[in-house]
Amino acid sequence: MPVIKVLPRGDSENNNALAKAYKNVYSQGGEDGILAEIFRIIGAQNKWCVEFGAWDGVFLSNTCNLIRNAGWSAVMIEGNPERCHQIRENYPGNNKVIPLCAMIGFEKGVDTIDYHLATTPIPKNFDLLSIDVDGIDWHIWESIVEYRPRVVVIEFNPTVPNCVVFIQDRDMSINEGCSAAALVELAKTKGYELIAVTNGNCFFAVKEEFDKFAGAGITDNRLSRMRTDRDNFIWCAYNGKIYQTLGRLSWFGKNYEFGPESLQFLSEYWFHGQFQGRPANTLERKDPHGPDLATPAGILRELHELRASRAKLKAEDFNARSKAAWAATKELCSRHTEYVAVAADSTPSALSSPQAKTD
Repeated sequence: MPVIKVLPRGDSENNNALAKAYKNVYSQGGEDGILAEIFRIIGAQNKWCVEFGAWDGVFLSNTCNLIRNAGWSAVMIEGNPERCHQIRENYPGNNKVIPLCAMIGFEKGVDTIDYHLATTPIPKNFDLLSIDVDGIDWHIWESIVEYRPRVVVIEFNPTVPNCVVFIQDRDMSINEGCSAAALVELAKTKGYELIAVTNGNCFFAVKEEFDKFAGAGITDNRLSRMRTDRDNFIWCAYNGKIYQTLGRLSWFGKNYEFGPESLQFLSEYWFHGQFQGRPANTLERKDPHGPDLATPAGILRELHELRASRAKLKAEDFNARSKAAWAATKELCSRHTEYVAVAADSTPSALSSPQAKTD
């Protein structure tokens, strides 16, 4: 096992002053306390909020504390009918809470956020918008054009480093999220400034209000000063092996063991005339003439071996093994569509060139 450690960043100054107000009443990452401090600084003009991805209106909510304990009015948007019914049950008799059961779209029409908000009495410049849908958050905020909330708290994918702008596809069926840097860029185009960051949310205020936060110690709101960057790095060794420092796979991969060598696409590969990457106890094949074509790694290993040993093989042996390998590749692609692009970029003809690079 090689030595791998991440050294502290040179720029350690942190200007995320509002994060000190971290407090959970119903929220998950201290948002209740931070929002209370934000509105202590700028004041609430109309006490209206919108929570998009409201769930049942209480669980891990960024607005429930304001509604129940500060008398705010709310529009809660939730696409699941059962959970939308739970919102009504959680606020019995409270006519200040408006549940909307809706699947929001992005294009102009009857399913946009602007359209649905227009069916409510909420003012155009309502005080707070909270977006948390584990995916298309960036696209939701980008699509709002008729309303301009004074404060926006919006989820980002915390595994993405500060210097990477990442925005998932405009597709509600995908749950990949966006980076904090992408939200900062979008905020600038919409006239907002970053004022706080938690582990999973960015907080923005309209730029007209930003000067008020100087008294709270926010004088430099660059993302690099507001958020300690994640130590997520990935690099490739000369022999093709992949190393990384991601602590864990987020969400769907969070229960898997994940170490520095866990991202191997080619768990075994040909480099400088020999196979590398295999554990020590499996360096020798039990049957060198019986390649494993049941796994992606086995197929890729066979293709690399065929390309590297083309000149030494009889034509009939090469053709037979090549045909079997590509048949296995086609079958694998039919079961795992994510490999289609990889397979499409590779052709059997590439195997026939002894000069083809193998690194």
